[in-house]
Amino acid sequence: MKIPRKIKMVAGFMFATTLVAQAITLESNDQVTTSVYGATQGIAIDFDSTDTSGSKATPALTNGVTYSVDSLQVRVNTSNAEFTNTKDVYLAVYTGIAADGEALTNFVGASDSTVTLTKGSGITNAVWTFSNINVTSETNPGSGGDQLYFIFQSNNVAQATTDTSYDIPVMRQSATYVNVLSAVVRGKESHGGVQLKRNPNYIATLTVGGGGPGPGLTTPVITSIDFSGGTVSVTATNLSIGSSCVLIRSDDLTGTFTPVDGSEITPTNQVGVLQDTNPPPANAFYKVESTK
Repeated sequence: MKIPRKIKMVAGFMFATTLVAQAITLESNDQVTTSVYGATQGIAIDFDSTDTSGSKATPALTNGVTYSVDSLQVRVNTSNAEFTNTKDVYLAVYTGIAADGEALTNFVGASDSTVTLTKGSGITNAVWTFSNINVTSETNPGSGGDQLYFIFQSNNVAQATTDTSYDIPVMRQSATYVNVLSAVVRGKESHGGVQLKRNPNYIATLTVGGGGPGPGLTTPVITSIDFSGGTVSVTATNLSIGSSCVLIRSDDLTGTFTPVDGSEITPTNQVGVLQDTNPPPANAFYKVESTK
């Protein structure tokens, strides 16, 4: 039976909504190693769209697309002599660090909670989760605004410098050092700087879209999408009352999402309907964005 155009479009919109949450992994290739790098204050990751020897993204990152960083697993060794005592560790995120690996700039945020690293527990996969940490991929390995520095800290606020009392021994790749997409960070008192030839064992999970709701805002959840009379109506819940909510759209899952003209609403309750009165003729991908 021939499917009416209207039904096909509705199916396409619903399909796009579920795909937006697809997880992406960015990881070092050499995950099985006994090599360790002690006295490390954090790791640096370049979320570049170019895979180089030593790191890979699955599926590949796309230049110009914004991603949310959902979690980061770092393989550590708490039985190493340079790990002195059990610690509750936050992972703070910065976009700038001095050449000597000490001064930090442009604090972005921190992990949702601490991870307890217990002295003497050996090689462990420590996993931190994040909210509203976003990065836009570029095509310039080893440079650019898509480099983030994940720093071990005792707190979840901005610090001026790395803290050598939070030295964590990080497992590193045993052979491949040519990669410029990831590195360990060591402060001035312990060799200093971003050590490009010491690539850490890590796995980062990302979600296409980024651009979280921001401080004090809830994350909108799309519950239904309808197409009728040439207009797409998107129903969303968990809206922030009094905020500005707008429909954003892309004709490609990995493309740039842009605001839909005339779709902005100011919710008076947590449920609202946003409309696109001029949708594209083919499938479209929709999200709801909240701002103050």
